[in-house]
Amino acid sequence: MKKKATAVILGLVMALGMSACTKTSSKSYSFDVSTGDKVEVKLDTSDGYDLTQEDGRFTVKNADGEDLLQASWATAEDFDSYVKTVKNDQNAEINSEEDDYIYWDYTEEDGTVEHNRAIMVSGKTGILIGSLADKDEGTKAYEALTFTVK
Repeated sequence: MKKKATAVILGLVMALGMSACTKTSSKSYSFDVSTGDKVEVKLDTSDGYDLTQEDGRFTVKNADGEDLLQASWATAEDFDSYVKTVKNDQNAEINSEEDDYIYWDYTEEDGTVEHNRAIMVSGKTGILIGSLADKDEGTKAYEALTFTVK
């Protein structure tokens, strides 16, 4: 009986120890956007990312301080305009698209590839996000973001 109780206690201690290793951390900013919406931008920083903001724009940086994503706010009209422009631009390759989201690569004349996203977070507020980082690295950073309209 004593051995069984010891094994159960040891198992519980190990389970608690393992769950304590799963740490998450985050950083967030709230923005009062010109559309009238208040939007919280939250970044999961547990992979070493950092979220900064200046003049109402926000940037996601990696652990070395290099910019991965740069973002600015857009109206619904801006979003619609970007979608039309992207669809008609031979230098743009659409990766995915939904009613309120478009993700595309844009190749500059010098061969530089920008990875861009336009997202509607409400009926009147959108976000434009650009990245010159490696596509996979930029996507991973984007997936660490959440947007909440307050």
